[in-house]
Amino acid sequence: MNLRWPLVGSIGALVAGIFVAALVVAFCGDNGEGPEGPTARATPRATRTVLPGRVTRTPRAGTPGAAEATATAVVAVESPAPPSEESPTAPVSGETPPPPPLSPTDETPTPVSPPPGEAPGATAAPGWPTATSIPPSAQASPLPTPTPTLPPELPDLVVRDLRVSRDRIVVVIGNDGEGDLLAGQTVEVGVRGIVAETLVMPATLSKGQTFSVLLENQLLYKWEKVMGRVDPNDLIPEEDDNNNAFSKELVPDVPLDLAVVALLAVGTEQHLAVHVHNNTMVPIVEADVRVLVFRSGGQEPAAVAQQTLNLDPSQTVQIDIFNQVAVRGVSFRVVMEVINLPDADPSNNTFEGTIP
Repeated sequence: MNLRWPLVGSIGALVAGIFVAALVVAFCGDNGEGPEGPTARATPRATRTVLPGRVTRTPRAGTPGAAEATATAVVAVESPAPPSEESPTAPVSGETPPPPPLSPTDETPTPVSPPPGEAPGATAAPGWPTATSIPPSAQASPLPTPTPTLPPELPDLVVRDLRVSRDRIVVVIGNDGEGDLLAGQTVEVGVRGIVAETLVMPATLSKGQTFSVLLENQLLYKWEKVMGRVDPNDLIPEEDDNNNAFSKELVPDVPLDLAVVALLAVGTEQHLAVHVHNNTMVPIVEADVRVLVFRSGGQEPAAVAQQTLNLDPSQTVQIDIFNQVAVRGVSFRVVMEVINLPDADPSNNTFEGTIP
């Protein structure tokens, strides 16, 4: 009798719990708002919490020692899922459910070769496309750095000075450039607006060096402002072609001196001839002279002759007076005028004598 009443009480409590659960379902259901048609809801999963503890179990009646028997058990308590979490709607019968989407954490990242400059072992971020590494053999070789080509060093010819030597013009030429004027090159030298000399370099002319050119045919007998120019036709490649000219005032270093030294009767018709001598040790080129012949006691010239003379040092030349007969025993006075050049001694330009 002691075990019957507790058993009856437990059964009564169970019936009361079932009745209360039915009432809760009736009042807290879908209230007719659910979608029409066969819709299935998945039962929320329960969270199972395991709690250790001691539980007194009552054995069935008739089991020996039921009142005293106790045992240690582990009780699993299931807690319903939170009402805010709902399971996805079950698929309609007959349809193939779509596969669940993969999250980035479910994907397996593909290893990527790190680009130059990054540490090895780096992998691509999940969910992003991976880069394809290029094998070293397929990569383009870097282009070689071009070496600048320096222009060749050039000479720079200049006229450093102009001088006079024995009434000849001398041009002093120098090299102001970084390059050399090589031996064997042809150099032109000009004065007075013409190319006065063309020469072949006998030796190399380096920077800072000079050489002189004596212009044999460019004589100076009076004051003159002379302009000299090297490479007037720009035949030689240079650093600067605009500095090749130089001008200077020059005077002769040897004064010109022509003298009348003799009167002669020459030719078959025995015409008068006058001898003119160069009293200097320098050549006289293109000296324009006029010779006036006076008979003894005459005030007007009986004959006049004009001629251009070219004389070497100490040379004598003959001037023929074709329209004047040389009458022997008659005295003649001859006056020579130098037209275009200064004469150092005019007193020796007059000669008076009798034809022998």
